[in-house]
Amino acid sequence: MDFELSEEQKAIMKAAEEFAVKETTPELLDKVWKEGYIPWDVLKKAGELGFICPHWKEEHGGAGLDRMSAALVAYVFARVGGPPMPANFAQDIPYYYGPDWMKEEICVKVARGEVVHCGMFTEPAGGSDLGVTRYLDTKAVLDGNEWVINGTKTFITSAPLARYGAVLCQTDPKAVPPYRGLTWIEVDMKTPGIEVTPLPEVGWPQSPFGQVTFDNVRVPKENTIGEINRGFYLGMEFLNEARATIGLVSCGAARGILDLTIKYVKERKVFGRPISDYNHVRFTIADLLCKVEAAELLCLKVLWMCQKGGEKVFGRDEMRRYSSMAKLLGSEVLVETANKCIRFFGGYGFTTDQPITRRWLASLANVIIEGVSDLHRDGIARTIFGPYEFEKMLMARARS
Repeated sequence: MDFELSEEQKAIMKAAEEFAVKETTPELLDKVWKEGYIPWDVLKKAGELGFICPHWKEEHGGAGLDRMSAALVAYVFARVGGPPMPANFAQDIPYYYGPDWMKEEICVKVARGEVVHCGMFTEPAGGSDLGVTRYLDTKAVLDGNEWVINGTKTFITSAPLARYGAVLCQTDPKAVPPYRGLTWIEVDMKTPGIEVTPLPEVGWPQSPFGQVTFDNVRVPKENTIGEINRGFYLGMEFLNEARATIGLVSCGAARGILDLTIKYVKERKVFGRPISDYNHVRFTIADLLCKVEAAELLCLKVLWMCQKGGEKVFGRDEMRRYSSMAKLLGSEVLVETANKCIRFFGGYGFTTDQPITRRWLASLANVIIEGVSDLHRDGIARTIFGPYEFEKMLMARARS
């Protein structure tokens, strides 16, 4: 068992840290948080250095590294707390499962930082239940060689900024269960009939949320990603890695909060001595470091499992259990770290000008994105106990 990172991974982490520290200036953070400024130039620089999709091939704008390296770059950025550039989501779906032309015409632009990509899962009626017990409201119907899409997706990260996006649609309205009739379709967000409404959010000003409405949107059939009606299975395979990555990114953010806190409590004096001289502060930070370390190791294990073949090697239940464990533990440890550390800053923690407050606000999203915490608890339990009895009854009734 080897816990050592490769020299290549160490090098990319060092380069990522140098870039993040250089580009994450207090002045830039203030512009982003106070003025809603979007630093497109920073995104372009990150793309030129291969930091956006380092696991993609160089001809597609990546750095030709493994998926673990991509997660480690994101970990470093989260620990530094920047750079505050727009986030891409679900770009791996067209890259790994789409036709070659998507890599050449869309993915290259994403990796180079020229455009932003979003992933459209969640709907107003629900995000966690993607076709398990309900049919998606976003429907796509084939009309000749075109898909006609109608419906609404909401809470879509970076939607107001995105040029391209992968949207999950119900393409078989009679499938039982509903998830057997889902399909991924890649769309140009400038297509007629697509309307994006920005939504107010509290912690990611550089990647604003949005609601996306599709009104008789026509998309070529060639924009289908993977097999028709197999989108759920494709999405779950993608989510195994995405959840482990979010878990590791959460650990990086927790480390960054601890870095800030340790520095502060050493300097801040109360009743004539540093805050760090009080046992409660010391023990709290010691406990948090233990939890962050344990969560990191779990997330790295799951990413290793993904690289070794994922569900094909370890089985569906094993991969889904561990990916949920990684995301659940990483994100919950982050929020616990943020909640406990911000109290040591006293009144400074109640002002949005302070880095600790901004990091606390940003941390709140991590227990929601890529599945809320209770969804993962339920998913882990399902791999142990199976589905609920009422679900078995509903399935039997639907088939009869």
